[in-house]
Amino acid sequence: MRGPYPNNEVLLFWMRLSQVVLVTCLSSFYTVDEVVAAKNILFAAVDDMSLDEDIERPRNKIRRGDNRHSTEAEDVIDVWAFLDVQKATLPTYVAADLSRVPPHLLWTR
Repeated sequence: MRGPYPNNEVLLFWMRLSQVVLVTCLSSFYTVDEVVAAKNILFAAVDDMSLDEDIERPRNKIRRGDNRHSTEAEDVIDVWAFLDVQKATLPTYVAADLSRVPPHLLWTR
């Protein structure tokens, strides 16, 4: 179901987890395609923002290589941090498939 809340399990999971273990959890639980999809959603939010010209925007880099999974996860964290610093208003993310949210972290907040 789409409705007023965007479906994205990776971003729902992000909102419920401390940053200490985030890269490991993102890259071990989610596929690289799921992480990239979340990253692209966040970069679209950056593109939609009205920012001063002197504010350097993060770039959505195409990752390759052996460490791709963890560098994609790091990119999600970096763009999320940028959006936080810019005080961006993001939608509330919801999960269409709760099996794609790590069960032990589902309701930690």
